[in-house]
Parts: sequence; structure tokens; C-alpha cells
Amino acid sequence: MRRWIVRVSVSLGVGLVLTVAVAWAAAMMLPAGPHSDDIPTKNRGYIGSVPKAFGEPTRAFLTRSPYACYWQVQWDGPDENDRFSDDSVAHVYRFGFPFLALETQGVYVPPKSPLHYDGPARRGAIPMPPWRSRIMLVRTQNTQYSSDLPWLPIWSGLIPDTILYASVALLVCLALAHRRRRKRLRRGLCPSCAYDLTGLDTCPECAWKRPPPQQAPGRPTE
Repeated sequence: MRRWIVRVSVSLGVGLVLTVAVAWAAAMMLPAGPHSDDIPTKNRGYIGSVPKAFGEPTRAFLTRSPYACYWQVQWDGPDENDRFSDDSVAHVYRFGFPFLALETQGVYVPPKSPLHYDGPARRGAIPMPPWRSRIMLVRTQNTQYSSDLPWLPIWSGLIPDTILYASVALLVCLALAHRRRRKRLRRGLCPSCAYDLTGLDTCPECAWKRPPPQQAPGRPTE
């Protein structure tokens, strides 16, 4: 029983590490996927740090891929001729596979904007390595991508991903343990502790007992 508790605990830890590693690897890739402008803007709850005083955003953008989701809303600035530099923007990057597990949020309010925001500019963000940013600048132009590693959990995706990767890790562990036991038995060793069982039916170290030989069917036992 204790051995199974250790195996399950280690597998869950490995599953969590793999979930974070996959999400961070996805964050280092370009968010390729279909781009949609036709999505509802009434979704302030998606970014908890956006104040309600901002009102409803004027535009919303969404980019999806199998491993990432980029969602952005904008509020028009006061100068229509210089709209892009005066726009206030809130965005969310979500990463993970097969479910989105981690996210990072950001809010940008330009100095000329009538909106007032005292909250953090970024939430759930670990700065990306400098070499990655240089590679992205070479590979793409005018493309939206995250410059941070996410760490805010999305529980509806983090838990399933962790369980999935933990199950795979546990199956691999069981397969390797079964292979090790069979190899030890062929060498005449105890499958549990590798003690030499030459001429012994019971291991003196861990008390493992050799199973009795099976009788052929139809032959009486003497």
C-alpha cells in the first residue's frame, strides 16, 4: 500500500511538472491559429483586473490554436486619427495541451487615455528569456505573441492535464517495474530487493516467497 501511495504521489508531481513544461513550451511558440474579430465584447470577467469603470470595450479579438488562446479587448482612444497608439488594451494569453492550463494577463492604458487604471500592468507573468524575444523578432513582423511565461492556473485545464500526464507517467513506471521484476527472476534474484535466492524459496531480506510451480492439467499431485 505504501509503495502505491509513493508511486501515485510521484506520478502526480511529474504530471504537474509536465503540464507546466508543455504550457511554457507553447508560450515560446508563435500563436498560430484562426483569427476572429466577430466575438462578443461583453466579457469583462475574462480579465479580472479590468475595472468596471472602463465600460464595455469597443472591439474584441480572438486567436486560437490547439495549444494556445490569445484574447484581446480594446477601448478607443480620444484621437480617432491616432487610434492605435491611444487605445487602451487588455489581453489574456492561455497555454496548455490538450487543455489550456496556465494564463497571463495584461492591461495597457496610454497616458492620453481618459481611463484611469492603478492595477498591475501584468499578472501571472514571468519574463521570457531574452534570446527567445530576439528569435521572435526575426521570425515575425507585426504579429501578436506573448513575451511572458504564464503561471496563473486555469483549474478547469490544469487539473485534467495533470491527471492525464500523471496517468501516463504511472503507466510507464509500472511497465518499467514489471520489466525489472521479470529480469530479476530470470537471474535468480528476489524481484523486490534483488537478493540472491539460489536454493531459497523465501527471501530473508524482504520475506518475498517464490510461488509454487503450477501443476499440469490432468496430472494428479503425488
